[in-house]
Amino acid sequence: MKRLPGLVLILALYTTPAWCQNWQLEFFTGIAGYNGDLTKSAITPQNIRPVLNANVRYRLNEYFTLRAGVAWGWLAADDKYTGDSLLKMRNLSFRTSLLEASLCLEAALLDPNEFDTYPYLFAGIGGFRYKPWARDYNNNKVFLRPLRTEGQGLPQYPDRKEYSLTQFCIPFGGGVSFKLNARLNLAVEAGFRKLFTDHLDDVSNTYVDADLLMDVVGPKSAEMTYRGGEVGGIYDPFPPYGTPRGNPKENDWYYFGGVKLTFNLGKITEEKKPEKRKKREFRPEVPKDSRGRYPVSL
Repeated sequence: MKRLPGLVLILALYTTPAWCQNWQLEFFTGIAGYNGDLTKSAITPQNIRPVLNANVRYRLNEYFTLRAGVAWGWLAADDKYTGDSLLKMRNLSFRTSLLEASLCLEAALLDPNEFDTYPYLFAGIGGFRYKPWARDYNNNKVFLRPLRTEGQGLPQYPDRKEYSLTQFCIPFGGGVSFKLNARLNLAVEAGFRKLFTDHLDDVSNTYVDADLLMDVVGPKSAEMTYRGGEVGGIYDPFPPYGTPRGNPKENDWYYFGGVKLTFNLGKITEEKKPEKRKKREFRPEVPKDSRGRYPVSL
């Protein structure tokens, strides 16, 4: 019984080429960015964070590949990087780690068997887990969702439900793949995530009553809801009820960009090189004898 794991491993190694001929492993590294209520441009360099991704791929045919994977990264944004003076006076920020799982169909736009370099597109479904937080005035890490900064989950605001920290997304994007050899491919890829939430950054709607937040949730809630007082904002100490804090009509986004390495697991069949033709030996013209045969020696 003790030998069973070893026997299973040996069997797997010997049978791997048979069952994984169309399987591939893929590793991605690059940058992650966010677009939402705390940004004014599609890409804000100061908000860029790292991301890692690993995929298992199955080639359906020459053009289509199914891939499933997990990504782990970080997202961030800060009003002070927006370039908008009003948003700077709001002085909000957020950070979050991100764990994503996705299933996508990848389509090559050229036959990979004919072209060593080819563009491709992908799209699919996914889900992600996040947990927004920010640093308070004393540089303490404070998670934002429990503070109900816009009245989420409070009976006084029945239309504002608590948002879930687990959400669906639609990944899509494209890239260019370069064949390095029979086993490895290198690709440059950019992918975007359409979200169904506007609370990735904990900012979406309007300001609620500050006294209510302080009484029901606590002083920290009011402090983290509006932080303009720390930078001389126009509202002191808090914006009037109903003042826009975010834009609920537009959901947040995040995106990845980077390079990936794809490893073919199947058995690689080496192409047979054509055999070199033997050089014909030079033989000078020799007359045949009376019997029509060449003499034995010259």
